[in-house]
Amino acid sequence: MISTAGGRKLVTIALALIAVATLIPGSSDAANGVVRSWYPALGDYGLADAIANVALFVPLGWALTLAGVRPRQAVAVVLATTITVEFLQYTIVAGRQASVWDVLANGVGGLIGMVLPHLSSRIVRSPPFALGAATVYGVAVVAGIAGGVLLQAVPPPGALRWTNQDSHRPAYMRFEGTINDVRMNGTSVPAQAWTEIPAGRVTIDVDLTSGLPSPRLAEIIQFWLPDGRGWAWVDQLGLDLRVHAVSGSDARRLRGHSLWVREAMPSAAGEPVALHLELRRFAHDVVVRNAQHEVRFSQRISPGDGWQLFAPFARQRERWGFLLQGLWMALLLAPLGYAAAARSPRTLAGAGAGMAVGLALLPIVLGCVWLPVWGWCGVVGGVLAGAWVGRAALRGQAPDAIA
Repeated sequence: MISTAGGRKLVTIALALIAVATLIPGSSDAANGVVRSWYPALGDYGLADAIANVALFVPLGWALTLAGVRPRQAVAVVLATTITVEFLQYTIVAGRQASVWDVLANGVGGLIGMVLPHLSSRIVRSPPFALGAATVYGVAVVAGIAGGVLLQAVPPPGALRWTNQDSHRPAYMRFEGTINDVRMNGTSVPAQAWTEIPAGRVTIDVDLTSGLPSPRLAEIIQFWLPDGRGWAWVDQLGLDLRVHAVSGSDARRLRGHSLWVREAMPSAAGEPVALHLELRRFAHDVVVRNAQHEVRFSQRISPGDGWQLFAPFARQRERWGFLLQGLWMALLLAPLGYAAAARSPRTLAGAGAGMAVGLALLPIVLGCVWLPVWGWCGVVGGVLAGAWVGRAALRGQAPDAIA
């Protein structure tokens, strides 16, 4: 098992992880929308941020227990850490927003982490409990992945209308260019006019004249459903375009589809630009043409894309999407490998096969795309890593124990 001294080292690592995740100033476009006040507001991505805040403090609670810290003292360390972080975000760190809800979520994460060593110990000591834990966890993972896919589905619109309006929100500004024509499925549509959309694919073409590159998000065009909800909108930041497609994740305060098309707009005002959008249930295509070049962006939703519901920094994360997908699947499947391996090698093989069948069936049942190869690499790597730790714990020692 990991020694007390090793646990102290893990506490240091957990604290460093928290510092990196919470005390680095936010990007300038995020900072523009920040309102500094100490209040328990959920915000646009309240549930996503709450889950992330819970997960962030789980390693600290786990490490404190391994270090032999008594429960009351461990709780005090967790609370002192989260209060310090929120105070620094409120007073010093730019682009971050303090919230009382973050303190609560961090505290819950710390408590969960403190329970994990006791749960893992019981899994190792009791093979029947290990079998039950592996079964329940495997079913929960498949169900959770399916739910994540459905939350990312873009609903087909029965009718749409478009506007070019200024929301007057602090992080936004009015688009300085002009919209010349909007076509839905090839038919020109005036602003505010409702257009019936037949079942199937909807294509949207927007011809516009560019404005100067905007220092804040400039609102170009919005598309609305008959019930008053937004369906999609397009903004500009600098030379980049953001296309946001609304899904079930938005209503639940999770992070949705903000598709960033880099270097898509001209650097000068008055240039003609053609924007082509196809937003389907699990597939999105954006094409931007101007006099200098053509830029294409495509996104397909697979069972491995649940991480997008929680991960911030949409502009930066897209280039690392394949790596984040692999890590996400590995993190989800490692506990399954741990519990199954603690039962027996046969249980491990059965759990791995069952998970593979479940992940293979999801695209057939839900209509999303297949899990890419790097997602499968994460599945295999996570199960094997968890199994390695589980078998080592069964032998009474952790691999490469930290002295």
